[in-house]
Amino acid sequence: MLWCSHVCPLGYIFDLSHCLCRKPQKVLLQDRRQILLGLLVGIPAAMILPKFFKRKTPPILPPGAKNPEHFAATCTRCYACIGVCPTRIITVKVRGSLGEIFAPEIDLSAGHKVCEEGCNACSQVCPTGAIAALTLKQKQHRQISRAKVIRKDCIAWEDNQVCMVCDEYCPYNAIDALYRPEDKYKDVPLPKISSDRCRGCGYCKKHCVSLAPGKAIAILPIEEQTVAG
Repeated sequence: MLWCSHVCPLGYIFDLSHCLCRKPQKVLLQDRRQILLGLLVGIPAAMILPKFFKRKTPPILPPGAKNPEHFAATCTRCYACIGVCPTRIITVKVRGSLGEIFAPEIDLSAGHKVCEEGCNACSQVCPTGAIAALTLKQKQHRQISRAKVIRKDCIAWEDNQVCMVCDEYCPYNAIDALYRPEDKYKDVPLPKISSDRCRGCGYCKKHCVSLAPGKAIAILPIEEQTVAG
């Protein structure tokens, strides 16, 4: 709330209107200085900050959030979703547009945490509807992001070793096995993630055995959450 209370000139105007109703003579000069300061600082900041915090990709939002624009407009930054997340994947990052700054988002980049299959806690505590109240079954069909195999880091694709650990741990059966035709390694299964069945939960990334930095699974954001098949 620092922007609202210390920078935004509109906030000063609202404060001034309340103060004038109570004690106009004492606060007029002080609030006039505050308004001028807010205008001098707030307007340049409003022009510069969007460029500074601009993100290249959309955030990964908690299951039940519609899209970044709707979420930023309806989220009050109460952080109730952060408090109930059992795996602590919901966090706050200072980036994005001014409307998105300090909004909660999911971070699966570390690779050791997942969005639990049997959990819909964040959708049950949101007081504003920024995260829709999903049943557990609805949540399990919600795609929040999508996973992709990084072939150059995958020991099956790159080193021709038998490994389908990601498939073993995927709770949504979203990983298919491909095979190389007419090749001496034709019996080695190669993992490929189905974009239709993947929920973007992060289980495959967590259990990937690749020694490459970040493992052999990338969790990619999507523009809008959808219902996966």
